[in-house]
Amino acid sequence: MAETIQQGECIEKIMNAFAKIGHELTNKQAEQFFQYYEMLVEWNQVMNLTAITEYEEVMNLTAITEFDEVLQKHFVDSVLKSEIFIKEDTKTLIDVGTGAGFPGVPLKIMYPQLKVTLLDSLNKRLNFLNQVIEKLGLENIATVHYRAEDGARKAELREQFDCVVSRAVANMSTLCEYCLPYAKVGGCFVAYKSGNAEEEIDKAKKNSSLYNFVSPDGVRHQVWKISEPQSVKAIRGAFEGISSIYIADGHHRAASAVKVGLKRRAENPQYTGKEEFNYFLSVLFPDEQLKILDYNRVLKDLNGYTEQDFLEKVKEKFTVKESAVQVHPDKQGTFGMYLGKKWYRLTAKPEILSDDPVDGLDVSVLQNALLSPVLGIKDPKTDARIDFVGGIRGIGELERRCETDCVLAFSMYPTSIAQLFAVADAGRLMPPKSTWFEPKLRSGLFIHQI
Repeated sequence: MAETIQQGECIEKIMNAFAKIGHELTNKQAEQFFQYYEMLVEWNQVMNLTAITEYEEVMNLTAITEFDEVLQKHFVDSVLKSEIFIKEDTKTLIDVGTGAGFPGVPLKIMYPQLKVTLLDSLNKRLNFLNQVIEKLGLENIATVHYRAEDGARKAELREQFDCVVSRAVANMSTLCEYCLPYAKVGGCFVAYKSGNAEEEIDKAKKNSSLYNFVSPDGVRHQVWKISEPQSVKAIRGAFEGISSIYIADGHHRAASAVKVGLKRRAENPQYTGKEEFNYFLSVLFPDEQLKILDYNRVLKDLNGYTEQDFLEKVKEKFTVKESAVQVHPDKQGTFGMYLGKKWYRLTAKPEILSDDPVDGLDVSVLQNALLSPVLGIKDPKTDARIDFVGGIRGIGELERRCETDCVLAFSMYPTSIAQLFAVADAGRLMPPKSTWFEPKLRSGLFIHQI
């Protein structure tokens, strides 16, 4: 395995991730998901499951050793909104083109009462899944070896299932043609599709790019133009189906642009909505293509405390353990602290934690328990005694700063996309300097001439 995974911590992550989407797992279910992850990593190294083109496009498992990505993109995604189509009277389910078992295996773990069939055209995938079934102790689940269009002709499969699911790569018309014959009269078919906007974008990338350069910070930028009417129509249609978007970065700039637009509208009561002041430039990312890195803190003084006195104040709200190595927090509620050329691992005591979407964020916990009451940092946006270091610069940058212009540093566990969504859904604002997003577009790459 490419990285050491602590089972207890991962199981806790699994249970928390499912709780956020309204599904409470038992310890057994969480352990089954962890075992599934371990087998995915092991078999991927031996059999190169990701070498299958269409499978890779769906699964994007080239970084399968990244536990958090597998958890969110494949485990949680497979179960998300499943309560809509898994009802009390849903007894049988087939996953057509199951690949490495998504979404069929996560659904079986989540709903153990289901009788599940996993259908795929490649034996090596089914061999893997049979091992998964045995290892996880799953009952009433079987694999069948057919192409999707062939299996639907078999009497034992045709019109036999209450629910048909598929995460396979195919356009919707083809997918319906393949999958609907498996459903009973009155049954349902659920396609795990994100729309065809991404397909059109991928198609555009096969053409020569307009721009292709590496910026001074080492990031490659490529730009393609999408101009085919059919592609433009497909992308517009995909966006029309999106009810809301989340502002991940640039909240103040967006708010200012809106205020300017409203002011100009007031000055021009005959506006049509097509004027320049009705628009501002932005960029949209699918959530799975956006990564939040840690946003670390460095402090220029200890607010009059000696190192020992400050350490005692920290111990009032956190458990403190000295570390011989740099501390990269590996779960929510943990922090690294660099003080006096020593690293410490801090774990927030239960009494300072919160279920509130804002107060429960690690940046809020640190601010409310330590930075404000002890170090006197009341407003981190304006206080010159605190600075912020994006996670892309590495933990070593914190040590370097403490050897030059600072005396104290905190390494943070990254805020998750789910946490950001929860704050927005609650109608709240993220605390200052709580997210560091990657990738970042080069400023000035796109300019609208007026």
